[in-house]
Amino acid sequence: AVGEVAQAAVHELRVPPPRLCTDNGAMIAAIGDLLVREGARPSSSSIGARSSVPLELARIGE
Repeated sequence: AVGEVAQAAVHELRVPPPRLCTDNGAMIAAIGDLLVREGARPSSSSIGARSSVPLELARIGE
């Protein structure tokens, strides 16, 4: 289903092999869900990634 949505939106879906996946994906999805439910808007595609930021620093509307 996700692949079909990506294809319809002209995006490439990339899925890593299960051996490279850990619970980090679940943690990121959970905080993302929380942020969206709280009204966060999507970030620009130019935003940088920081892998060491504690989840406690996630803020809405600041």
